[in-house]
Amino acid sequence: MLIAHFRGPEGITVEDDAFIGPGAIILPNVTIGRGAVVTAGSVVSSSVGPMTVVQGNPARPIATCGVTLGEKTTMGQFLRSLRPLKRRPPAAAAHST
Repeated sequence: MLIAHFRGPEGITVEDDAFIGPGAIILPNVTIGRGAVVTAGSVVSSSVGPMTVVQGNPARPIATCGVTLGEKTTMGQFLRSLRPLKRRPPAAAAHST
């Protein structure tokens, strides 16, 4: 679902070779970068960089991909190209002693 009908000039840009999973919601003033992947059910409220996989509500980057998820790429090729991003600990856990 693309939500781009709020007041003002906001819009949504989906660049080449981007993949948006079923049930994802893309909010106004967001760009989905070239080759980016938005996983199913994610809610995207800020722009997604090229070749980045995002997930969740709100959507957060979880990996980078080395190939695009498209017609010419098998799922195996895509999965082998993924490079997980290091997760940051929650703010509360980072400050606990």
